[in-house]
Amino acid sequence: MQSENENTDIYHPARALDDTPKERCCLRCKAIFWSDGFGERICRRCKGLTAWRNAAHSSRGTSRNR
Repeated sequence: MQSENENTDIYHPARALDDTPKERCCLRCKAIFWSDGFGERICRRCKGLTAWRNAAHSSRGTSRNR
């Protein structure tokens, strides 16, 4: 029989040392927002924009394909 602690590791893997919830600066609009970890760098407002949801680029840059 498994202990309760062994089962929780399956659903909640260990976080990296610096992966802590804190206030961060949005990479798109530069607003300060509460982030759950270092992988979350875009605020909710920016994620709600049509351009973000459709994964459309906001500028007309050149393609990286060569």
